[in-house]
Amino acid sequence: MRKQLNAGGIEILADRGFQEKVSDVERASICVTMQQSFTANSFAEGAQLGIELIPEQMRKHFPVPDGNELPNKPAVL
Repeated sequence: MRKQLNAGGIEILADRGFQEKVSDVERASICVTMQQSFTANSFAEGAQLGIELIPEQMRKHFPVPDGNELPNKPAVL
């Protein structure tokens, strides 16, 4: 699912689960932070900030109790 925010054309592409849990305000905050770096011609820094901030929101809204979201047992098909 695609959600466009009014922060200088930066978009966060997310699935419905992320979209439902992470508020517009939280997503806009990430976009504004990135835009500030981009405006200062710090493109790598802005991209890195987005890469760091989005997983923070994911951990906040989708905690993984034991640090491993995948099962440790093989699936027999």
